[in-house]
Amino acid sequence: MSTIAVFDMNETMLSLEPVREMWDRHVPGASREWFARLLHLSVVSNQTGDYHDFSTLGAAALSYVADAHGYEAKEPALADLQEAMGNLAAHPDVRPGLERLKEEGWTLATLTNSTRAAAAGSLHNTGLIGYFDQVLTVESVEKFKPHPDVYRIASEALQAPLNTMWMVASHDWDLAGAAAVGMKTAFVRRPGLPWAPHFADPDLEVADFVALSEALTGLTQ
Repeated sequence: MSTIAVFDMNETMLSLEPVREMWDRHVPGASREWFARLLHLSVVSNQTGDYHDFSTLGAAALSYVADAHGYEAKEPALADLQEAMGNLAAHPDVRPGLERLKEEGWTLATLTNSTRAAAAGSLHNTGLIGYFDQVLTVESVEKFKPHPDVYRIASEALQAPLNTMWMVASHDWDLAGAAAVGMKTAFVRRPGLPWAPHFADPDLEVADFVALSEALTGLTQ
């Protein structure tokens, strides 16, 4: 049984509450709209081959949302967004869940659309960096999840077949991409992020990282 787990970061491990608060200071209620636009831009980037890193797309998504709402203070909003993204905290269940998996001998890696600098910064800031054997990002292939080439990064870096790995995320579209290349999928339920019914069910669905660690370690005992 596989003991390799690959983790999404934003929303799955890291709370975007500072981003919601930032948007509420500028365009109330627009946080989800901004994140959806960011993901939209990343998918278009995959299709057109016009790659820009996630931070650049985040700024473009902010400009779009501000224009859509007639909001003119873009520069202060962008500065606030950058500060918010640099100060994300981990969900409280993440550390104990990761600790249990490491104690049981699991190999853990991140796989995020964020830049390596942003991912490493967040992991250092939250004190989670020591749990991960690899910090993997999309920069090496210049594609974004759910493009299949992104998940293959994990296979190459960890030297294991994709069908022996678990992809852990709170986004159904991310896990749909992982399932398409043969990865096992674990859906961590976060508030406001339901599972779309037209996707095939994940292999595992849990409430938080503590339940995730219990379920995964249970499968290997």
